[in-house]
Amino acid sequence: MGFTPNRKLFKLVFEGDLNGLEVTCRSSSVVVYKRIASYASRPYSTPPSDDDLAALSDLYASFAAVLVEWNLEEPAGVPVPSTLDGVETQEPGLVNAVVEAWLDAVAEALGGQPVRDQVAELEASLPMEPLPV
Repeated sequence: MGFTPNRKLFKLVFEGDLNGLEVTCRSSSVVVYKRIASYASRPYSTPPSDDDLAALSDLYASFAAVLVEWNLEEPAGVPVPSTLDGVETQEPGLVNAVVEAWLDAVAEALGGQPVRDQVAELEASLPMEPLPV
């Protein structure tokens, strides 16, 4: 007889500009978690290159696969579906904030520190010397 584990659910509640937004996501496989974390922490060029746009497409598709539900609505009160189509109708800043919150929740559940703290520590530990003129 085999064993099938239940996927952990994460309820993300936001404050500040996203106060009132509630998002439920499930845990993912290790490969999907690594993919989302890698794309979320990747530096993107301005304007985004074709590689950047491909990475963003994969990031949003990977995240949509773990998105269970959210209370997000369009200004007219129409619910935004918790699907890739729904994710892609939103502003990148909002979606990126939700992705980051999910990554933080998973990291904390694993006993780690939130991704934001890891990035801040990494940036603080990088040696920064002035570029030669």
